[in-house]
Amino acid sequence: MTTTGYNTFGQRISVQGPITSEPPTTFTYDSNGTLSTTTDPLNHQTRRLYDAVSRLTRLTAPHGFATQFRYDALNRVTDIADARQGLTRFTYDPNGNLLSVTDAKHQTTTYIYDHLYRLQRCTDALNR
Repeated sequence: MTTTGYNTFGQRISVQGPITSEPPTTFTYDSNGTLSTTTDPLNHQTRRLYDAVSRLTRLTAPHGFATQFRYDALNRVTDIADARQGLTRFTYDPNGNLLSVTDAKHQTTTYIYDHLYRLQRCTDALNR
């Protein structure tokens, strides 16, 4: 049986797996109520940082590798920079539809929409 603990704000603060002799996975939150750390039973910690409007800006994995997130003025992710995988870029049309995703290997997936902004075609770097 798995048991989940919550704080007075209804946020999950612990998950105890079926092996009760193991420590639980724990969760902590910043003053804005956003998840700041997760610590697993082996004491590996994942940390999160947010900007002034609570957008995730940095995620640091237990091994120390960090992933950074950048946003445009409309709060859309524009860049994800991963220490191991490189940079992934996102572009959007004026209506907010995702137009392209370019990964660290410079492979681009494009998205085409109809006049009602419904996705019509998704084409990867191999033109599939």
